[in-house]
Amino acid sequence: MPDQSLFIEPVIGPRDIVELLAKWRQDEPLGPEDQFPHIADAPLKSEDVP
Repeated sequence: MPDQSLFIEPVIGPRDIVELLAKWRQDEPLGPEDQFPHIADAPLKSEDVP
């Protein structure tokens, strides 16, 4: 059985919401491919349960 190890490395990133928002402002805006797709799925009809 191969050795399975988990390595957790520290990542330098935003430490609070202000830094996170500043980082997001530098990213490209989301495009149409990043939106939720439209799903044509009607809800189920109700049924009487005997």
